Amino acid sequence: MIGEEISGDTNQENITAEYLEKTTCILPIYLQNRLEVQEKGEELSNRLRVF
Repeated sequence: MIGEEISGDTNQENITAEYLEKTTCILPIYLQNRLEVQEKGEELSNRLRVF
């Protein structure tokens, strides 16, 4: 399973750019755009990015 909700720690409505600095997660492009973090993290396939 992949995504910000797998940890049970947060969900897409509550995730922030600051949260990404404290944890590891994989985000789809729509969340990257909303959080304005498209150039951060490591790019994976299908426009996913790990933070």
